[in-house]
Amino acid sequence: MRIFQGAKYDEASQKALEFIKAQMDVSQWLYTVNFAEDYADSYANNLIWGTVQGLPNEDEKIFPKHINVDSYYGPDYEGVVSGIWFGLPDTTGYSVEVYAITDIPYFVLSCPLRADGTWRSQKYVTVTETDPETGEEYTYSYWEDIPVGKGFKEFRLVKDGVIIDYPYSRFVNFKVRLFSFVDAEYLSDEMDVWDMGGGRHVFYTQKVFSGLKIAKVIQQVWQSGSFNYIVVGISGARSNSSYGRLPASFYIPPDDPQYDKEGNSALGAYGYMLNSRCWAYDVGLALLVFTVSGDYELCKEILNRMEHEQGTDGSFNFSYDIYIGQLFEGYIRTGAIGWTVWGMCYYTLITGDRSFMAMITKASDWLLSRQVTNRDDLRYGLLTGGYGSYNMDDYSYDPTEIRWCSTEHQCSALQALHGASLLTGEEKYKVAADKMKEQLVLTLYDTDNERFYQGCSAEGVDEAWALDCTTWAGKSALSILSPAIIPPKCRETTLDEYLVINENIYQSSEPEYYNQTYSLDGVTEGFKPYSSRGGSYDGAPELVWTEGTLGYVTLCISLGKIGEAKRFLDATIDLQNCNNSPGGVIYTTKTYASLPWEFHVWPSVVSSAWLYLLIENPHCLFPIVTRHQSYAHKMQAYKESDRNNRIVLYVYSDVPFTYYVPISGGEVSGRPFDWRVDWGDGTSGIYEGVSSMDSSVNAPNHTYPAGEYQITIRPNSERFSWASAFGYSEFTDAPHDSLGNKYLLIGVDMDISPNMTRTVDQLENFQAPDNEWTKTFINCRFLRNMHDTSFVGWEGITTVGNFFMMGMFSSCQRLQMGEKFQLPQSLITAGNFFCSYLFTGCPEVSMNGVFQMPQRLRTSGHSLFSFAFFQCTNLVVNSMFLFPRLDEIPELAFSQSFNGIGASQHREAMSIINGLGIPEDNRYTFSSTFSDYNSLPEVWKGV
Repeated sequence: MRIFQGAKYDEASQKALEFIKAQMDVSQWLYTVNFAEDYADSYANNLIWGTVQGLPNEDEKIFPKHINVDSYYGPDYEGVVSGIWFGLPDTTGYSVEVYAITDIPYFVLSCPLRADGTWRSQKYVTVTETDPETGEEYTYSYWEDIPVGKGFKEFRLVKDGVIIDYPYSRFVNFKVRLFSFVDAEYLSDEMDVWDMGGGRHVFYTQKVFSGLKIAKVIQQVWQSGSFNYIVVGISGARSNSSYGRLPASFYIPPDDPQYDKEGNSALGAYGYMLNSRCWAYDVGLALLVFTVSGDYELCKEILNRMEHEQGTDGSFNFSYDIYIGQLFEGYIRTGAIGWTVWGMCYYTLITGDRSFMAMITKASDWLLSRQVTNRDDLRYGLLTGGYGSYNMDDYSYDPTEIRWCSTEHQCSALQALHGASLLTGEEKYKVAADKMKEQLVLTLYDTDNERFYQGCSAEGVDEAWALDCTTWAGKSALSILSPAIIPPKCRETTLDEYLVINENIYQSSEPEYYNQTYSLDGVTEGFKPYSSRGGSYDGAPELVWTEGTLGYVTLCISLGKIGEAKRFLDATIDLQNCNNSPGGVIYTTKTYASLPWEFHVWPSVVSSAWLYLLIENPHCLFPIVTRHQSYAHKMQAYKESDRNNRIVLYVYSDVPFTYYVPISGGEVSGRPFDWRVDWGDGTSGIYEGVSSMDSSVNAPNHTYPAGEYQITIRPNSERFSWASAFGYSEFTDAPHDSLGNKYLLIGVDMDISPNMTRTVDQLENFQAPDNEWTKTFINCRFLRNMHDTSFVGWEGITTVGNFFMMGMFSSCQRLQMGEKFQLPQSLITAGNFFCSYLFTGCPEVSMNGVFQMPQRLRTSGHSLFSFAFFQCTNLVVNSMFLFPRLDEIPELAFSQSFNGIGASQHREAMSIINGLGIPEDNRYTFSSTFSDYNSLPEVWKGV
């Protein structure tokens, strides 16, 4: 289900999608250009010719006024050529010159205009001979045909050496430009397009230089108050555009100094041909967008193209020309490949189309080759950056391997290894991802400043402050068990260091800051890419970077800060709708054209893709990386009706999956079940068996396509003790207890009533079974929403057994306590471990306004409430919560109950203790965030 609903977001999403599709059409040509031969890069100083197909024959042309040819004489033709002349009242001084063009135009002969209106490749020959009988000389004359050899034939009507006419018509509004690509596109010649009859629209030149040969059809159009040429067709001897289109990453206004449609003015300067460049990162995002939108044919077109772009080692270049392919030397970056591979994996996981697995596996193995495996190296477990760099002074290329490890690269590549693991099932990708996850926190997290370093080398960490390192890594850290406190702190650091408010779109005519197209009525806000803190980015520009801002939105969504996410998503939509916008999101609010910043006020594919995905499916951005597929998601609340005698489970995965209903029975084997299960996709079934933790037992299960589902479990026959077999365990690797199965669960809604776990006899005789709700949802790390789950109908129940709800939600890292969740309040007697470890390791949980310990308890076993909220870092105790008043506190009853809490408390610890005596030994019950911590007796203080 979408998080952001309404017409505003529907419109923003649609406009972003249409913009990205339009950027695919940049490389979709009206006319086809074909060279006559496959001219090699070394081919130079000789004839090149070809044809243009599809030109409008009725378009304006310059027609021959005085000469024509009898037929088409192609380059391979050898023989006499001829034609007609017309419209000349006086032919004095006129002739038709014939040339055969190869390396140069070779003059063959000059043909006079004959009185009968024709001309022919012949010469008038006068011969003097001697009569053998008389010995007298005589003279005679005749016309002798002169054959023309191979070569491109050019015919010129000349008068006194001046060209007057040609025998073919030529287009007025269309020309062909020939380029030779070496380090840039160098213009070789601009050629007329000749209509030589029979649909032959021909161009030719002998001005040819070494390099990749590229021909572009240009058309003269009226644009912005003047005539301009636009490119309407392209070909190259080895052009890759025929294999499939790629999206042009930027939409550059034609008046911008960086707009260089042909590449002949930039001449190798950094940033050349930006308007026809596609970054590999954008390829990955485009695949995610088109997979989510269901445009699978566009995905396949991109994937087909990337098959031809992939290097022999499995890598992809950092960027490509959308027509030609790789432009520059081997500039390879691990993070960009990570995004590309994740986009490929996501398409494959969603569609089931495995046609591109060879490409995906080869690229994934390249990523594995980047991982540092030396445990003594600071970079252990991380991926190095790739290879190839450019010197900032002269932009000369350095092929050296990049040995540093970027934080951003780790986050990007983690997605790719996750996808490869899911697609192949190969352990090597899981192992590599696990190492990366650990080191992302152990090596790259800056605990002092509560953000992530920019990266590290073997010598030490890079302390520069870059926004995406903190937001992306903060989001990625949510997939790691230990650092639950990191993402909230990263969000706060982002606000403190990178927030820009009251910003406008800056307009300037200076080339360095050029923007004369886009403007905004009013102001906006967002985040800048760098902080100058620490000195590494001194002079970093103050501007709103939309891609980075949307990265912050992603982090907020994952933390459940939907209001905060909406604030900055809305600000980005305002920039999408700025004046003169084509529907894409501008990349920044101010241009800084030169290195090292290179920011432009141009609509971009990357920002538009992030906007689309955050609206339509944010969970494909930095998916939760686990050993099995699982994606956290906040699902629609279950309806209030029909709540009796049922358990509703909400499950979600972004890929096809099988869910196993847990049957560990509170870690008690042999408890029978007889269930009617509605699988939520129109199918249902009846299942019987007994509880078990044995991995060989086949629990009720169902296989789904990717998506979200709600499973409803009801008793099939017996209405008492019907749910006692339900629940997870932590001591088995049975399919229903595996982490992958637990991670699929993201919501639960149930009225926990006594008849779910007690027989009629037990209810009538006041018998309390053990393990009623022990560990029911333990380690369901992505279980977030409890909906209206609570203990209902326990009025009059006074006794519960051992382990009643011990560890029931332990390690549910995303769990948020439901507004109605409440413990049974009528209890007088509780066994050992009543609700110990209830929410241990649930950093997101906080008390609702009604949660309370049973105040009537008078007898209890040990460890009543121990560790109940241990390490619940965001817990705030409500205003009414009290320990039960017991005359004698059993050993360990309140040990560690509120230890490890990081949130500030408005309650004093002593107001919770409720008059209890002081334990003889240390209980470590309260953390230092309670306001009276310093004055507490030492036995209550946590460490």
